[in-house]
Amino acid sequence: MLHQYLVGLAHHFEENMLYEEGASQYEGFAIVDAASSDEAIEKYVRHILINDETWLEQIYDTSFNLSFAESFWLQGHKESAHFMKTGQPTVSLEQFEQRVRNFFGSRQDFAEIYLEFFRDSAGVPIADLVKRNSFPPDMQVYMWIHNDWGDVITFRLDMLRRLD
Repeated sequence: MLHQYLVGLAHHFEENMLYEEGASQYEGFAIVDAASSDEAIEKYVRHILINDETWLEQIYDTSFNLSFAESFWLQGHKESAHFMKTGQPTVSLEQFEQRVRNFFGSRQDFAEIYLEFFRDSAGVPIADLVKRNSFPPDMQVYMWIHNDWGDVITFRLDMLRRLD
């Protein structure tokens, strides 16, 4: 049975619920028909979040600039501090690749797509990589859901009190 869920990023709820009504206030939200909260989140990620320009820039950026790639080069305070001090990561390319494989877990097909992209993207401007948007949507959904880009929260609308 399908239910209606109000879905959005947690920080949208925190920021926007305090302001007066306006069209832009609600752009981060969606009403999603789904059988469960998890399904509503997956649909929201697939249709809204992975199409966001900032998201695309982060996943296609291979630099140490708060990118998806950086999360495999720098894990923990010690590695980040070393990089800030020296400009060099403490892990080897092989360790980086193993971290990518670990992140993708049972989806090693996604790991191989990402690693091939990483090897082939050197010197290509981020704008061109974003424009190509070569990662499959299922892979991008996986990347969003299994990373800490932001908390997606849901409210099942039929569970709220309705006042006339």
